[in-house]
Amino acid sequence: MAKLHRKITADISGKIENGKIVLYHSGQAIGSFPLKSEYAQLSEGYRIENGDIYSLKTPPARSYPASYASDCDLGWC
Repeated sequence: MAKLHRKITADISGKIENGKIVLYHSGQAIGSFPLKSEYAQLSEGYRIENGDIYSLKTPPARSYPASYASDCDLGWC
């Protein structure tokens, strides 16, 4: 009997595991490839290092009040 040839590309998911991208179909691992920086094209602000992906974005600056309470001259503090 002939095997069915069916396109499943839209059903594939990937997960980074131990420096590889492991491909899954219906919850079953079906293949993998190495996660190396020379193969990847990441957006600005991201990089691959030792098989892991890092964000290089600077966290937003936080402003802290000079005091934990304000308007204490009104007598409610």
